[in-house]
Amino acid sequence: MAKKFFVALFCIIIVAIAVVVGWNAYQNQPLIILKDVEQQILATNGSEFESYADWVWESDRTFVFDVCFLNLFVAGSAKLHIAGMTDFQNQDVVVLEATAEPEEVFKKIYNGKMVLNAGIGKDSKESLWYREVTITPEKEKTKEILFDPAKNLATREGKQYQIPSGTLDPLSVFFALLSKEFTVGKEVVLNLLSKEEIYVFKVTPKAKTDNIYILSGEVFRQDKSSSHGARFSMYIYNDKVRVPLLIKVSTGAGPIYLRLRTVQ
Repeated sequence: MAKKFFVALFCIIIVAIAVVVGWNAYQNQPLIILKDVEQQILATNGSEFESYADWVWESDRTFVFDVCFLNLFVAGSAKLHIAGMTDFQNQDVVVLEATAEPEEVFKKIYNGKMVLNAGIGKDSKESLWYREVTITPEKEKTKEILFDPAKNLATREGKQYQIPSGTLDPLSVFFALLSKEFTVGKEVVLNLLSKEEIYVFKVTPKAKTDNIYILSGEVFRQDKSSSHGARFSMYIYNDKVRVPLLIKVSTGAGPIYLRLRTVQ
């Protein structure tokens, strides 16, 4: 009797997992995501802007994602946001913000939150600062990088070092990519700075179907002296606007999906 019970229980668990995986795989289809946010996209009035870049960099542009692990469950959320304009070093600066935190049920495992803040020149589109704040109940830790684009210099924790011209911070590079022109088969290459290391952010549009670009990308150290980096794919809606519907990042523990929930 006990054996039959455990066999039945095992079968129920397997079926439940299969249903969850199937449902999440269905939700992670770009066309399904697009259907869910279509009215939100229309509300952004993309036809009123002269270019993708104007739409992307508009003040208060916001993307909110569900962060899914292994197609099994939503582990957290991530928000990318253009917070507005400010004056910095006698120039107009676009202020970018991002937050990431786990779902309530997972806060018992890790009750932390990451907040990113960056400034990029409105006209120059050059990074000027980048702040990374990790917040837990026990402490708050801040990392900051200041950029001097005119001298191709960056300063972190009092240490100054040379960077390639046009190097961006990890937050600005996302919005910069969305504002680029895409051609299937033609690489888009950007440099980004993480800590004191220069990384290459390389993306190739592989196909376009139903107004959705399918991009394949990778991030790797410029000097290729370590295995640090990641491969990813992106599905970007492209019809007068540029909306990232789905981002899939390959990790050693399995794929992580960022599925668009809200666009404003």
